[in-house]
Amino acid sequence: MTKKAKIKEKTNWSDKIVTGAAIIGAIIFGRLFGFAGIGAAVAGWFVYNKVKTNNFFLGIIAGIISGIVAYFVLALVLVSLIAQI
Repeated sequence: MTKKAKIKEKTNWSDKIVTGAAIIGAIIFGRLFGFAGIGAAVAGWFVYNKVKTNNFFLGIIAGIISGIVAYFVLALVLVSLIAQI
């Protein structure tokens, strides 16, 4: 097996784990925090997929941070929309 094939096999395995964790996290955060929790999980997964090509762990950290930021931004938007009503 070539070096590229081993790296691709490892990447596919880790991608399945991270994708599964993102789906489960979206369900849990959706139940706990509503729409903003689902949006944060999706944003984190999207950023992870874009950054993982450079570095796997950097992708995970960037996904977590962007998910937290997205949650607070979405929560702020929802609160401001409710305040206008």
